[in-house]
Amino acid sequence: MKTDICIRLLLLCLPQLATARRCVPSDYDFEYTECGPDGSRWRVAVPLHGTVCDGLPEPTKGLNCSFSCSAGNYLDIMTESCRPCPPGKPTEKMFCDWVNGQFEELSRFLNVTV
Repeated sequence: MKTDICIRLLLLCLPQLATARRCVPSDYDFEYTECGPDGSRWRVAVPLHGTVCDGLPEPTKGLNCSFSCSAGNYLDIMTESCRPCPPGKPTEKMFCDWVNGQFEELSRFLNVTV
């Protein structure tokens, strides 16, 4: 009886195992977790919507949350290094990157013409 159940389960799972393929870089994007109390974060691979594959890269310890690139550069999450911004593309500071008490500094990044 137990053998029969194991064989049936194996037959149910086998087609799914056979169709799973190895992940390639175009199957996922990297994202950072929120910053922890020690100022660290993790870089994790997130599958693109609808992608099913095996072998996503393991999470890695990311750059410290206090790390930033100089003006005219952005952080390339794939390589975790600063890269020059493409010509004609402004750098953007995501609102979620601002921590409590830094709103007074926001005006340095705004240019409003009325």
